[in-house]
Amino acid sequence: MKKIQKSLNFNIGSCFFLTNIILVVVLSTIFYQSSSKIIIKKDILFTKSQIENTAGYIEGYISKLKTITNILANDKEVNNFLNNKKDKNNLEVENLINTILKTDRNIKSILIIRKDGAIISNEKLLTLPLSSNMMKERWYQNALKSTMPVLNPLRKQNFSSTTTDDWVVSISKDIRDNSGKNIGVVLLDVKYQLFKEYLDKHNLKNNTEMIVFDNRDSVVFCQDIPCPISKGKYLKEFLNLREGYIPSKNIVVVKTPITNSNWRLIGASKLIEIERLKQHLFKLILFTAILSIIITVIINYLIITKIISPIKEFERQVSNFSNRLQRVELKKNSSIEILNLKNCFNNMIDKINYLREYEINSLYSQINPHFLYNTLDTIIWMAEFKETDRVISITKSLANFFRITLNEGKEMIRLKDEIEHIREYLYIQKQRYEDKLSYQFNIEPKLENIIIPKFILQPIVENSIYHGIKNSENNGLIEISSKIYDNRFELIISDNGIGFSKSKMHKKMKTGGIGLTNVDKRIKFFYGDRFGVEIDKENVEGAIVKIILPLEN
Repeated sequence: MKKIQKSLNFNIGSCFFLTNIILVVVLSTIFYQSSSKIIIKKDILFTKSQIENTAGYIEGYISKLKTITNILANDKEVNNFLNNKKDKNNLEVENLINTILKTDRNIKSILIIRKDGAIISNEKLLTLPLSSNMMKERWYQNALKSTMPVLNPLRKQNFSSTTTDDWVVSISKDIRDNSGKNIGVVLLDVKYQLFKEYLDKHNLKNNTEMIVFDNRDSVVFCQDIPCPISKGKYLKEFLNLREGYIPSKNIVVVKTPITNSNWRLIGASKLIEIERLKQHLFKLILFTAILSIIITVIINYLIITKIISPIKEFERQVSNFSNRLQRVELKKNSSIEILNLKNCFNNMIDKINYLREYEINSLYSQINPHFLYNTLDTIIWMAEFKETDRVISITKSLANFFRITLNEGKEMIRLKDEIEHIREYLYIQKQRYEDKLSYQFNIEPKLENIIIPKFILQPIVENSIYHGIKNSENNGLIEISSKIYDNRFELIISDNGIGFSKSKMHKKMKTGGIGLTNVDKRIKFFYGDRFGVEIDKENVEGAIVKIILPLEN
């Protein structure tokens, strides 16, 4: 496939445009990377502070719950109940429980459970598994193993419930006597809404998900119930999140333990500002790209056009090189490279003109000796026969012929001068051939001042004489006429000689100088391939040669 050539203006504009786009992308990428690092660092610190503050509030509340359990564990009436010293009339214990509940509205219920399954609570309907030997109950054993409040999953309400007031987080603590022997367990049901408020209160950006897990990776509480953590796959993925910034998910993960418990708080904060930065960067790149296109077009028109204009002017003048051998002239404000190129081109034009002059002069020198010799020979024999008037006439024609031939060294000539030139030539030749040669002209007067290359008729007329008429048995006639078309005209040279087909059979084919091919080449050089010399090959009687030239030149 042929490669499509593009203009210099397009190439420079494209390079400038691509440079701008690359620069925009590079700078935007640098801006994005540096800005995102700052935002990520800030969000990590903020998220860590946010989650640590939330954990701090939970720690504080757990400390409060621990104080309450200590109050209950050290209460005399509670100890009497747990030591089997008092199975009935526990009004004082119930009053203590009610007092605590009034003091802290976030505690929904308090249960005091003895080892044999006896219980005191503000709740009347209990679903807690009890037995005569509580040491066999797993949840009871778990409460004994920890020195801190632990989540009791048996008291955690069903999260499918639609009333958040019924959701609780149960925390248990064992009670021991002075000897360190377990005598029972205190179980507190804390309203789930309390912890949710803590999480919501400190989720200032509303883009952080926080979940509290216990040491068995069970969910203590989260912000949304029902929430996706009820799905095992999501819960596992959340637990396995590595701490720090995760670019693939665009989140910051912070994990912090909650003091005085076996809980830990995991928070995952989505970096919305990074998303906003991406959107802003996209808009910035789009805006800058559009602005770059506008600026490129303006600069291309104002600056690049100014740079390219001398080159275009040079191109315009050089494109006419085939029509004229003229030096290139450019404005003085052209660049030094263009001026150097112009000088080199002009030097080449000067050399071509010199060589063409030399070539034309050389061709003239080829024809002039033969023609001059024959003419002088004719003048001599006229003089011998004392034909003074004919000698004077032919001598004047010869002088006028060479005067027009020289044409002050110019290569272009008016058509009427070229016709005068060939008229003198034919007159001189008729003096030699007498009745053997005759001629006539039929040229449109409006064509007389048309400028044409000189010496284009003589070679063709010479061929008609030497190759057509001279070898014919009949008297010869050469007719030179013209024909005008829309944008061109023809000079038609016809003769009644033997014609081109028969002339090729003759051994002597020298044209005596500039031939038809050279005339055709010169015309095409000046005016292009649409003009030149055309031979009518279909004509069988004589020869017809047409010289095709532009009407406006």
